Amino acid sequence: MNKLIAQLNILLADHAGTRVNGKVASDRATSAYGEALRTIFKKLVSMGYKLERPQNISEKHIQALCQEWYRLDRSPKTMQVNLSHLRIFAGWVGTW
Repeated sequence: MNKLIAQLNILLADHAGTRVNGKVASDRATSAYGEALRTIFKKLVSMGYKLERPQNISEKHIQALCQEWYRLDRSPKTMQVNLSHLRIFAGWVGTW
């Protein structure tokens, strides 16, 4: 998992400082993206998924996360924010 998080940290350093519209992101926003994405990837690993690279995230992982969040009774707003972070991440790595 350390290798996965290290690769994620590199992607965050390259992309999290820039907003979708191309402007500079605040330190708070950059930190929030990093925290959320690290938590998401750690959750996937704890659920038994053996992602070797963050870029390998796929629809099945997102579905599993949504089912887990629903099972844990996460609020719809929390799920929406997490999915938004994942959509932005997918744009960075060209996954979707």
